[in-house]
Amino acid sequence: MAGFDWLLLDGEHAPNDVITFIAQLMALKDSPSAPVVRPASNNPVELKRLLDAGFSNYLIPFVESADAARQAVAATRYPPHGVRGESVAQRGNRFGTVAGYFEGVNEQIGAMAQVFAAGQAAGKPIGILAPVEADARRYLAMGASVVAVGSDLGVFRAGTQALRDRFIDAA
Repeated sequence: MAGFDWLLLDGEHAPNDVITFIAQLMALKDSPSAPVVRPASNNPVELKRLLDAGFSNYLIPFVESADAARQAVAATRYPPHGVRGESVAQRGNRFGTVAGYFEGVNEQIGAMAQVFAAGQAAGKPIGILAPVEADARRYLAMGASVVAVGSDLGVFRAGTQALRDRFIDAA
């Protein structure tokens, strides 16, 4: 693999759902890159299904308020810290074979809220999508904690265009 810290699997702007995400999660199983899933919306039922599928890192879209952020995080946590329902045997806990799963799983889930208001003043990590290298470097210099430097489609397009150009130029 390319060795990025993380890779975003997108359900907001791509035709993915829990079924198509599972294959992508499996493909990243032994990768050094952590899979981060962005569901289609800030929906607790969709989050629960993705949790049960085995995802542990989330970029949750449509978070428009502090209450919406709290609700999103609560959907990824078991009681008493959240509202996630228990499923004893699901893919996320290797079908019930992970000893002590329910005691420690809340600390293993990463939930990032996709907000469009400044979080830096509130002391929160902030991030941005910046597929243009100069922009990405500028945001890093400004203190952004998370900078997405490309997308699957953008990387695919650039790679295939570069391959085509090498052969067109050689002809």
